[in-house]
Amino acid sequence: MVEINDEVCVGCGLCANVCPTGAISLSFGKARVSPLVCSGCGQCLEVCRTGAIHWKQKETRRRPPSAAGFRRGVPTRWLFPPDQGSSRWDHGKKDLRELRQRLENLKRKAEGVARRIEDL
Repeated sequence: MVEINDEVCVGCGLCANVCPTGAISLSFGKARVSPLVCSGCGQCLEVCRTGAIHWKQKETRRRPPSAAGFRRGVPTRWLFPPDQGSSRWDHGKKDLRELRQRLENLKRKAEGVARRIEDL
């Protein structure tokens, strides 16, 4: 499970948008995580730009974070672009497209679940 540091969180909502279980919500301009709903997937860690989200100490043995390529919540490819002539901006746009695609997929799944519930 993850924890959110209120002092560092800026309330941007990126973590809430990518959470597949809906465990993260915004309340009073800060992100809040519901420990009963959190699956510990770590997607929120990957998108947090401020580093406000971190693994809870007792849970790190069960599900370690995939921190390879990340520093304080920011992908290192944003910090150090490869020498292939592409810029940081290109990488940021690509990541944004990937996040939008994930969000669209989650919306489609949610609509399907809502339809199934209505059919009951």
